[in-house]
Amino acid sequence: MSKIIRLYRGDTFNFVLNIDDESTLEHYYVLRKNDLVYLGVTLPHQPFEDAIIKKVLTAADCDSSGNIIVTFEPKDTVNIMPGVYYYSVKLRKSIDDKRKEEVITVIPKTKFVILD
Repeated sequence: MSKIIRLYRGDTFNFVLNIDDESTLEHYYVLRKNDLVYLGVTLPHQPFEDAIIKKVLTAADCDSSGNIIVTFEPKDTVNIMPGVYYYSVKLRKSIDDKRKEEVITVIPKTKFVILD
């Protein structure tokens, strides 16, 4: 399956994001209460932290099966020129009740195409 995202500038666009986790019965990671998923859309050589589109997703953004639902609203892309950009996804997950965390890149820079 291609992870390239293509959408028309100014359109609403939804997709399901599952984070692989072979250690679970479902084979995907189910977000916990304090977990955060960061999605950033950048120019080719732009750092993730300077993303032109930023999304922060929590367990509240999951459906009843635990699938993470990512939504791009018209305001996210309407003022961005058509072209090839890149998106990345990172997971900040809680390790235990001692407030330890780890950050994992779950999708490295992948094409994000805005069409006109």
